[in-house]
Amino acid sequence: MTIFLNGWVLPEVVVWFTFISLPFVIWGAVRYTRQHSPLPTVAAMIVFLIVQVAAWGIQAFSI
Repeated sequence: MTIFLNGWVLPEVVVWFTFISLPFVIWGAVRYTRQHSPLPTVAAMIVFLIVQVAAWGIQAFSI
């Protein structure tokens, strides 16, 4: 879904930085029902948050 928003809704740098968190999201999705620990999904959320803040910061200061 994010790739379709490239350029006209979300800045390009934000879209490409979002893909950095994709391995953690896949890890969390695969382990969601097989593990009693919330570590994979929490790790995915934290990585996604850090990547988004960094991408929006880069976008804000690149103008």
